[in-house]
Amino acid sequence: FGMTTGMGFAILAGFAPSVVRAVVMFTFVALGRCFDRYTSVYNALLASAIVLLLCHPAYLYQVGFQLSYAAVLAIVWVQPMLYRPLATKWAVLNFPLALLTVSIAAQLGTAPLALHYFGQFPGLFWLANLWVVPLVTLLMYGGFPLLGLSAVVALPEMLYQPYEWVMQWMIGGVAWIQDRDWGLIAQLDIGW
Repeated sequence: FGMTTGMGFAILAGFAPSVVRAVVMFTFVALGRCFDRYTSVYNALLASAIVLLLCHPAYLYQVGFQLSYAAVLAIVWVQPMLYRPLATKWAVLNFPLALLTVSIAAQLGTAPLALHYFGQFPGLFWLANLWVVPLVTLLMYGGFPLLGLSAVVALPEMLYQPYEWVMQWMIGGVAWIQDRDWGLIAQLDIGW
C-alpha cells in the first residue's frame, strides 16, 4: 500500500527528482522490511541514486536532484550528531529541537550547492522550518479527511474555513520571514 501511495504522490508531483528519490528510497527500505532485513539508510540512498541515474542519467545535472540527495545525506549523517548532545528528557522540547537540527543539517549539506548555483545562503531557514513544518503537518492531517469526505458528500463551507485560516497563517508567516532582508546572505561567489 505504501509503495502505491508513494507512486501516486510522485505522479501528482510531476515526478520531481526529490519526490522520485523519496519514493525509490522508501521502496528499498520497505522491501528490506518485507523480507525482515535491516536496510541501511545510506545503502537505500545510494541504491536509489544508482537506479534513478540508470533510468535517467540527465538527473545528475539537475539542481533539484543534487540538492535533494545532499539534503538527505546531511540529515541522516549530520542531524544525529547535532541532536543527541542537546536532547532532553522532555518530549515537548525535543520536537522543536529535532526540527531545528534537521533544518541545520539540511542547510549544511546543501550550502555548497546553494552558494554555487545561486550565490546566496538563506539565514532564516531554521525559522521558516520551525513555522512551516508543524502547520503543514496540521494541514495534511486535516486535509485528507476533508478531501475524502468531499468526494462523497457536499460539505458546508464552514468546515473548510479553519483549514483556510491555517493555510493563510502559514503563508503569511513565510511571507514575513521572506521579507526580512537581513536573513539572506547574498552575492556570494565561492568560485569552484
